[in-house]
Amino acid sequence: MMTETTIPVTVENGHRKPGDRDGLLAWVKFNVDYLKTIPGILKLVQVHLVVVASVISSLKKCQAAWQCL
Repeated sequence: MMTETTIPVTVENGHRKPGDRDGLLAWVKFNVDYLKTIPGILKLVQVHLVVVASVISSLKKCQAAWQCL
């Protein structure tokens, strides 16, 4: 079964309502319940593997100090 994603938007006359959270990333909401589902767990594993692969890749390229300059 596929999960459904919804994005609530509150707009009046093209502007946010007063009382909405301020800031650059105010529209981002972290859904902890999603991480308890199979797709959420798979996404966490995917992000973890990408971070580990990036670190290993950057370390492998920089074994000699002159190569990292």
